[in-house]
Formats: sequence, C-alpha cells, structure tokens
Amino acid sequence: MSEREHPEAEFDHADAMQEQEPLSIDASEEEAATDADRVEHELEDLRSRLLRTTADYQNFVKRSQANQQAAVDQRVMSITRDLVAVIDHLDRALQLDAQTVSAEDVMKGIASVRGEFLRVLGRHGVEPVEPAAGEPFDPNLHEALMRAEAEGVASDHVVAVLQTGYRLGDKPIRPAGVSVAP
Repeated sequence: MSEREHPEAEFDHADAMQEQEPLSIDASEEEAATDADRVEHELEDLRSRLLRTTADYQNFVKRSQANQQAAVDQRVMSITRDLVAVIDHLDRALQLDAQTVSAEDVMKGIASVRGEFLRVLGRHGVEPVEPAAGEPFDPNLHEALMRAEAEGVASDHVVAVLQTGYRLGDKPIRPAGVSVAP
C-alpha cells in the first residue's frame, strides 16, 4: 500500500512535525559561546604551559653549559696545579751553582724532574706509548718514521722507538715515532 491509500499516515507525520518544539537558537548560541570560552581557556592554559616548559628547558641548557664549563675549569685547574709543582723542581735546579754541580748530578736532576712530570701526566690519565722491539706496528698508536732491517724482527713490526708517543685513555695525543722492519 502506498501513502495515498493510508492518508492517516501522512496526517500523523504532519502532526508529529507540528508537535515538536522548535530548536532554541539562543540555547545553542549560549552552548557554542560556552564551548568557545572553554576552548579558549584551554588554549591559554596550553600556551602558558608551553612557555613555562620552554623557559625551563632554556634554563636547563644554561645550567648544563655552566656545569660543563665549571667541570672543564676544575680539570684545567687541577692539571695546572700539578704542573706548577714540576716547574718548582725546575726552578730549584736552575738555582744550583753551575761551578759546584757535576754533569752527572744535573742529569740525575733532569731524570728526577722528568719522572715527576710523567707521574703528573699519569695522574691525569696520560700514558706514554713506547712499543717494544718486535711488537706489531699499529697505525693508531705508531707513526713509521723510517724502515730499518733488524735481525729477528718480522716485517711490519717495530724495530725501535725514535720518539715516545702519548695517549689519554685510549685516544692518542701523539703517536710513537718508530722504525719499522720492511
């Protein structure tokens, strides 16, 4: 059956439409305004938190940089204090009367100051690199200054150390200058 055959169905539908209350435009505008105010308040809160977080981060970066610089300054101060003690030994040696001191005593004094200097470097993590004859050549720690034949030394192995190298931990400061067997 179609709607024409049931005119009351059409009538009921029309009555239902008339019975509904019209939507209140004022209420929906108030809700929209309230929602907009709430969203605006949340947005301001988020902006405020973002600014505080950004400021906190910038302060953290500045503090970190200041702490890092303080640590570097402290390390330099510590090394400098230790080196000043070595200079004191050299100053005492220079005050000796050249007329009364033998060359042997001067050499002993120089060896003593060198030993003190190496102890100071060692306290700060610096170690000498002095490979033994016959040790394999390591380009990370050694610099080949020349090639030399040596009995009992295999090819590409250290023959002799020509200049001591130094490293800080596992990082080379200066490679050891060596002669290498061809």
